[in-house]
Amino acid sequence: MPMYDKTVTADEAAAKIPDRAFVAVGGVNTAGTPMEVIDAIVDRYKKEGHPSKIDITNSGNNWYTKQFAVEGLLGVYYAGFPSMDYKSADGGFTDNNKIPVFHFTQGIGTQLYLAQAAKTPYLTKVGIDTYIDPRIDGACANEKAKEFADKHPIVKIVEIDGEEYLHFDLPPITVALIRATTADTDGNLTDREESIKNEILPMAMAAHNNGGIVIAQVNHIVEPGQIHAAEVKVPGMLVDYVVQCTDQKRWAPQNLAMVLGGATEYNPGLTGYCNVARARIPFDAWTPSGTKVMMAR
Repeated sequence: MPMYDKTVTADEAAAKIPDRAFVAVGGVNTAGTPMEVIDAIVDRYKKEGHPSKIDITNSGNNWYTKQFAVEGLLGVYYAGFPSMDYKSADGGFTDNNKIPVFHFTQGIGTQLYLAQAAKTPYLTKVGIDTYIDPRIDGACANEKAKEFADKHPIVKIVEIDGEEYLHFDLPPITVALIRATTADTDGNLTDREESIKNEILPMAMAAHNNGGIVIAQVNHIVEPGQIHAAEVKVPGMLVDYVVQCTDQKRWAPQNLAMVLGGATEYNPGLTGYCNVARARIPFDAWTPSGTKVMMAR
């Protein structure tokens, strides 16, 4: 028998997010991104005006965060890898100073989840003497960020035993939006069909340990006891709400849909569970040329 039934709809999950939440968004491009939940959050804001002024962060290049680019919905964007649509041809949210945008690195973004999960300061030498260094740009991607950082700097120089480190000081993550493959109704998650595993465990730990909520979008929901314990990647004790995707081709593509030319059906070769037969790989279509050959070599 289930201990708790944590299943909700995407709209119900979106209603759980308060104004001014700090939301960590999982995924790289569209792989592993909880797209249906994101769309539900944006739709709710357009209808109700809530949640408003939420801050967001993502570690990898999450193309789908472009959906959040609605004035009033966003407060501050802290990006390990900014979504390209924030810096679009017309300037977007970054160049037009719609909101403060900070840009650190994908690795720093990932380590910040771990630091918040452990409730420890995050210190690193990565970024010293680069644009991330507060003596240069302090990770500011636009003028609005510089104005914000004058009052609330997100990175400082600290010295320990004569060595300089960057100390990152971001707000506590209060909502984690993650995606997995299967959940039981108690919230235990597996990622077997995901092509990119992402940082779903440290994200969930960070939000949970900060007293926040964890929302997981999944493809399948099963009864408790149907998931082998060794396959559980995020334990149910960390997960508050589970949303079963209603249109997997639209909202749960397995691959980097933007990069690979569209969503694909489930392919175990993309998960690491098996190798695709070489005869079935269209090498001719993927053969690089020109500068791409030089980059690959």
